[in-house]
Amino acid sequence: WLKSYRLSRASMPERKVLGAKRRGDSPPPRSPDPQPIGGSIGERANVCLRIRPALTEEEGQDNQALQCDRASRLVWSLANTEDGEPETAAPRQYAFDEVLEQHVGQAEVFDIVGMQPVNAALNGKVGAVLCFGASGAGKDFSLRCERPGQEGLLLRALALIFSGSATLLPSGPTSARALPETNSDVKVRLAYLLLTADQIVHDLLSQSDLDGPFPPTLDRLEASSHQAIAEDAYWETAGSPAEVMRLLSRADAARGEALPREGSHSLILIKVGDGIIIFGSLASIDAMRGAPGAEMANEALASSIEATGKCLEALSRSKKASPPVHESVLTTLLSPALGGPGASREGVTTLLLCVHPSKRKLALTQQALAFGQLSIAAVTRTKASSSVDYDALAAQLMAQRDAKQEALHELEGKVLRQLRPQLEEVMRQEIEIKTLSTALLQTQWEAKTFSSKEGQLQAQLEMLRQEHAQRMYSLRAERTAIMAELQAEMGSVKGGREFAQQRQQHAEDVQAIGARLHSLQAYVETAEAELAQHEESTTKARAVLPGAARDLATIALTFSEDGQQAEAANLFAHSLSILEAAFGSAQPELASFKTEVQRVVDSSADNAAKPFAENSKPFSENAPINAGMGKPMALEDA
Repeated sequence: WLKSYRLSRASMPERKVLGAKRRGDSPPPRSPDPQPIGGSIGERANVCLRIRPALTEEEGQDNQALQCDRASRLVWSLANTEDGEPETAAPRQYAFDEVLEQHVGQAEVFDIVGMQPVNAALNGKVGAVLCFGASGAGKDFSLRCERPGQEGLLLRALALIFSGSATLLPSGPTSARALPETNSDVKVRLAYLLLTADQIVHDLLSQSDLDGPFPPTLDRLEASSHQAIAEDAYWETAGSPAEVMRLLSRADAARGEALPREGSHSLILIKVGDGIIIFGSLASIDAMRGAPGAEMANEALASSIEATGKCLEALSRSKKASPPVHESVLTTLLSPALGGPGASREGVTTLLLCVHPSKRKLALTQQALAFGQLSIAAVTRTKASSSVDYDALAAQLMAQRDAKQEALHELEGKVLRQLRPQLEEVMRQEIEIKTLSTALLQTQWEAKTFSSKEGQLQAQLEMLRQEHAQRMYSLRAERTAIMAELQAEMGSVKGGREFAQQRQQHAEDVQAIGARLHSLQAYVETAEAELAQHEESTTKARAVLPGAARDLATIALTFSEDGQQAEAANLFAHSLSILEAAFGSAQPELASFKTEVQRVVDSSADNAAKPFAENSKPFSENAPINAGMGKPMALEDA
């Protein structure tokens, strides 16, 4: 969310807020050869404030302690109610030469903070960059970071010294960092000093301590200018940025636990021809205040920081003031950069204040902000501290609020668009749940009603069961009594004379019925035998009768041909009666045969002989099958 907020804020047009001053965009990068701003005799140092980006665990909380307006170069520290400050406490206002907000990158930081000191060193003068702040505020990140794309002031200064350009090439697939082509003729001399809490100067390159006292160094700087700075230190020659970083890494690796970084001042001095560039990381405010629970703070570190503040304040108050560089070893070593002996008018010194944005570090942040005010012009500092520009602060807060609200609205819209199917599904499920809840209530009501009815039915069933049990008990008792009575009667009957007579009569009846059945069975068998014999005779007769009837019909035809019609008619009638007796009078062939015989008898012999023979042929061909024998009856010859 914070990344999107920063990008949206950087790309947003300027908002107009009622009662607010117009805020311009970030100032453009400075030219490679700018006019010197400070660090020389009678001129103050340039003070830049850098606000560290909020950590992941700090995002999205009401933990913002600082508000800044880069256009007007103002910073406000809000009241911290956790430290006992009342909610109505007025915010504190601070003014700086440059305000670097959280989204400002390393390249822009170098253009604003490191470009002028490095150019001053390339021109044979003194340039210095001093970093000050609490632990974790981003001092090492701003000064010594080596991650690709986030290189700090030191690496970019070396790129500018050796290649003439502070622009670092993008990282390649085979190397962690790609630096511009270096000029092989450029050589620098490097010294790496560490000022411990005991005010002992340790040379990290030679792993030795520099002998004091150091005040005579000021006389030599006065006589030999800045060329005599740290002349007792071990100076190593390097011909490339990689070689310089390798020397520094080796010195850091050789540093023991007795030389902690947080409780010490570290100075990296690089001589470029006649000029010199100093990168100083002052001890953190935490180390200066002492460990948590300690009764006293680290007086030596506090004294060195206080002396540095006095020098910066002296430069800002009066052009004729002489900075008290002799009050500490740190200010003595930095004398050419603080307006002391060895300083030049063209020299440039920049103080980079690194602060936390969190309310938890507000006390340390306010100390760093107050220290940075020492180098601001007295008039500007007094004006900034006396009257708070509430219009600018309100405009800044409202702009932040609008930006956050816009980002929140965008995120809400994006989330709603992404979650719309799920939300619709949730709404649908809620409707289903509501419907199911209604159905459940209805079911519960019905179940309750049925339960009450079931109770009533159970009570009725129980009553019926009890009545049935009583009735069954009565019936069983009655049956028991009847069985007892029956057994008594049976017992009395079995032993009597009447019962014996009945049994004897029953046996005689059974014997008589059996004899009768045997006689009937014999009669049936005899009748069946006679019937079979009669059927056999009938079958034989049916087989013989058609032949006899045919013979009679033949004789009748003979009589008819001879003119004896009466005899022929008698024979035909007799033949027909034989056929009717054999096959029944219902045969249609017999009816046609009867009609034909009548016609033949009535007609003359000449005219009737031929038709009679032709009409009698169908009867012979279609004669019925004998039922008993299965043979056809036919009158083959008329």
